[in-house]
This record gives sequence, structure tokens and C-alpha cells, in this order.
Amino acid sequence: MAGRVFVAAGTRDGRELAGYILQQGYQVTASVVSSYGESLLNSYQGIQVSCEPLDEEGFIAYFHRHGIGVFVDASLCRQCFGECHEGMPQGRRGIYPL
Repeated sequence: MAGRVFVAAGTRDGRELAGYILQQGYQVTASVVSSYGESLLNSYQGIQVSCEPLDEEGFIAYFHRHGIGVFVDASLCRQCFGECHEGMPQGRRGIYPL
């Protein structure tokens, strides 16, 4: 797997998944929309947390700017399900290589 893993981690499942991926030796950026979510993720040493609100264009720019190689959608946010990547299904959680 090339590049950093970006996890849309707005749920407990997302936080735990981001922590698990980090423990497997991957570089992880976890995205949340609140300072509370950020504080929960800070318990995972080495994880990078982004609270930056992103729309479709914002996701694409962020991925390119930060060398994101895989997008893991573990959120309930429909905004994350846009056309960030060709073939990304609308309204489903999943793992999407970029």
C-alpha cells in the first residue's frame, strides 16, 4: 500500500479502525469534525488528526497535498461519499485505493 491512509473516523468504529490500522504499521490520518472527536483520537500515539471541514474538492486537494494513498470511509457523513474517486459508490462505507 503506497502513501498514508486517510480514515473518515466520525464514529467509535472509525476511531477504533484508525487505531488498528496505525497499530499495523501504517501512517494514518484520521478525519473528524469536532474537537471532541479529536480529543478521543489523541489517545492513539502517532496518529495525525485533521479537523479540517472538507467538501468534495477539499478531499481531493487534501489527498494530493498529503500523499494519501488509501481512503477508508468509516463515517456516517454523506459528504464523504461524493465523487472523490472514480468508482466510489455513493452511500456506502468502504476502503478505496486512490
